[in-house]
Amino acid sequence: MQKTFSKKFETFEGQINLLKNRGLTISDEKKAVDILSKKNYFDLINGFETLLLKDPKATNKEYSSETHFDQFIELYNFDKMFSAIVFKAIDSFENRLKTSVAYRFCESVFDSNPNANPACYMDVLKYENPFSIHNQLNTLQPGHITQKFVNNINTEINNFINKEVMKIENKLTAVNRSPIQYITTKARKKLLKAMNNINDSISKTNNVIIAANNVISSTPSVRGSGDLVTNISRFTTSLTLSLSKVSSGAVNPNTIESSIASFIKVFQELELRLNKIHSKVAINNNTAIHTVPHFELKNFVGHNLFKTNHNQKDMNYIDFSKAKYNYLQKFEVPPFWVIIKTLELGSVLKLMYGLKTSILDKVVQDMGLTLAEKHILFNSTKIITDLRNHCAHFGLVNRFRTNHHIKINTDLINKLNLKTKSNGNSHYEIRLYDTLQVLAQFTNLNEINSLFKEVFMSPDCLIDAKLLMKLLDRMGNDNFLNWCSFKY
Repeated sequence: MQKTFSKKFETFEGQINLLKNRGLTISDEKKAVDILSKKNYFDLINGFETLLLKDPKATNKEYSSETHFDQFIELYNFDKMFSAIVFKAIDSFENRLKTSVAYRFCESVFDSNPNANPACYMDVLKYENPFSIHNQLNTLQPGHITQKFVNNINTEINNFINKEVMKIENKLTAVNRSPIQYITTKARKKLLKAMNNINDSISKTNNVIIAANNVISSTPSVRGSGDLVTNISRFTTSLTLSLSKVSSGAVNPNTIESSIASFIKVFQELELRLNKIHSKVAINNNTAIHTVPHFELKNFVGHNLFKTNHNQKDMNYIDFSKAKYNYLQKFEVPPFWVIIKTLELGSVLKLMYGLKTSILDKVVQDMGLTLAEKHILFNSTKIITDLRNHCAHFGLVNRFRTNHHIKINTDLINKLNLKTKSNGNSHYEIRLYDTLQVLAQFTNLNEINSLFKEVFMSPDCLIDAKLLMKLLDRMGNDNFLNWCSFKY
């Protein structure tokens, strides 16, 4: 069936005539054309017309004789001012959360080891993967093993772990065939240290693979099918590079140093890939995930910090960020509290799921919540992230609703008396007022109070009481005084 366009193109003059034919009063058509040429018709008119039409559900749109084009302008300008204030408040929350995550992570790492790797935040083993295969298997209830579960586990093992093992094995073989020349004792020590790190990682990874396979071997098959969880491949290759000394006059020392540096970079990538596998199968004690059962999240090891192929190039997140942001280029290794600025709020949330419990607990308290409200921080951050994305893409803030796939936690609903929809199993979709209540747990919203008083209590305001009530009701609370005293 061929698709057709439901709307035809209209010139600015045509848009004016269309609005006039629907009964809208336009006192200055030249000004109206100028405004329509600068502001999106869909936002300016369609975004507010249901508040101003005689019957929003009627097939033929019609405005009352009292409806004026300037009312659309005033509603639109208010929404833009409101959105700017909301975005500023979200920025305050985001900075507070990022500061806490970076500080508490670094506090945990560097207090115990001041000489720890400055890039430790890219080491997946400094986190605890709540989605490890080991954990998924260990939390199985007897008699609850489904065909879908086994299929999903096997897909994960074959598509990620076993394929990654094969890639690393091939790279190890290729590197082993390349003899390395060294020119200084310092360079040789550096290279040997990198080799030892790789071989240690291989050994540790094999240990957790063995442990995971032991769990797999004791996992019963799906009832009636005989299907079992696939075993995870172990590593059989290690680094065994031959080192040959070259006299200082035989070759250019700078070339040799550069060659060694490039090999070490290859080793660093190998170590990162090994650590991903280690994290994917290792046991951990992070309990955050179990308190938020409905949270949709990609595998923790898929986080940007742990990727090695940014922009289709073989580079880690530090190199990628330094190429993208000039202010990072002054750092050899940007500290966590600097590079966390490059992460989107959703990425910070994903990272929080991997924070060790002792670190996460401090973050929760830094954000003004009790340890018993850990799940409220996760759910609140997801909700605020949705609002942030709406504002960042210039959506009309007065029309905001949380995405239906975001489940609203019952404890958060009870704490803030939120109005939600329900499908019988879970709660979802809150409007702007309730979303701002969620945000108000973490940052001051006094500017919202001032905006509402300044705009709607002005003697020149074109928004009458009836229209204002409709606007406030759309945003989730029709009591004007509540908007003028916004606090939690």
